[in-house]
Amino acid sequence: MRSVLLSLLVILLAIVSISINPSTTWQLVDPQRHPVEGAYIAYHYIGDTFKIIESGSYFRSGSVVRTDSTGKFYIPWAFHLHLPFPFQGNLSTYFGLVYAPPLHNTFSSLGGAYEENVPRMAAVPGYFEMNRETRIVKLFDMRENPSGWAQTIESLYHFIRFDLLGKKPLAEYRASTALKREFIQHVRREYDLFMVRYSNVNRDASASHLGLQYEREAVRFRWFGRQKDQIIQEALWGPFMERIWEKSLFELEEIAKRL
Repeated sequence: MRSVLLSLLVILLAIVSISINPSTTWQLVDPQRHPVEGAYIAYHYIGDTFKIIESGSYFRSGSVVRTDSTGKFYIPWAFHLHLPFPFQGNLSTYFGLVYAPPLHNTFSSLGGAYEENVPRMAAVPGYFEMNRETRIVKLFDMRENPSGWAQTIESLYHFIRFDLLGKKPLAEYRASTALKREFIQHVRREYDLFMVRYSNVNRDASASHLGLQYEREAVRFRWFGRQKDQIIQEALWGPFMERIWEKSLFELEEIAKRL
């Protein structure tokens, strides 16, 4: 009897220490529901860590996949071990980055930079919509939205610098050297195309930032205040973007040469 109970306990412990994520197929479309081919999807896994005082998250590595001619992408099944419940919960799949070069758009299903006060977003009007039931992701074209396009450059840069090339990223992605260089080429291309189109265009003081609507009113007030002050000093997109990104993109390209 004792051996049976011990066996059951071992089995139960194994069950609550295993997380199995089934394979899934998603589709990426534009607002007209046309498939978007050649987009990049960087996915990984996040689970909840339960503590007496404060809860947190733990991560498991994922990979980078691309959409086919029908806009579909496939995430294979995954098996992970973790601390038994209630110390750590099951893992769920999250998109660290979805990048569609034809639309000059990126998004993350995580919301902010892994901040606990920012919910894991499913939609931002005019930018993206994600339906986990139908497994359809809709991305909007940023060519007529300079603020959104500028955020694409920012998102791409931070993904490359801190996730693909970072020494201690929160979420690791299995990415080849060729793929890392490919991403660096994309962020340079986005910057160059943006500058050609918007270098001499005035910045919009009312333009918001992704995820800002989830922040407290005081935070939003300070953010818009800083943006208005910046626009007084740098009214055009060109000088602003050059100051922010020229040096950083040059450093990325130097890193690419050493990969």
